[in-house]
Amino acid sequence: MTVWRFNKDVCIVGTDDGTLWRPVYACVTWTQVTGLAGSGVGDVRDLWFVNEHEGFMAYNNATPVGTVLRTINGGANWEALTTPANQGLNKVWAPNGELAFVVGALDVGVNPASMKVTTV
Repeated sequence: MTVWRFNKDVCIVGTDDGTLWRPVYACVTWTQVTGLAGSGVGDVRDLWFVNEHEGFMAYNNATPVGTVLRTINGGANWEALTTPANQGLNKVWAPNGELAFVVGALDVGVNPASMKVTTV
């Protein structure tokens, strides 16, 4: 499970069953983000937001083949980005909404790797 907290009342949660949840009201009631590729299978490994609108997600399916996804509307919708490698993604960090760095493994769990993902 991973959690990104925007402030004391707003956060987003990714689970180890591949689902993503957003608060409806002050992190008390929740709604599942639907339409997420692979939702319900795999693992939301990490979330990183550069502001309240733009963020990135490292997501692994059950294989684990990873996907880096980007949102520009606070996590309501996500688009998959093309990456140079995609196995065993673990962490994502982004200095801005156009560039993200992701770490994982080229040979799932054996050889660590990092990559740069750009959105432009």
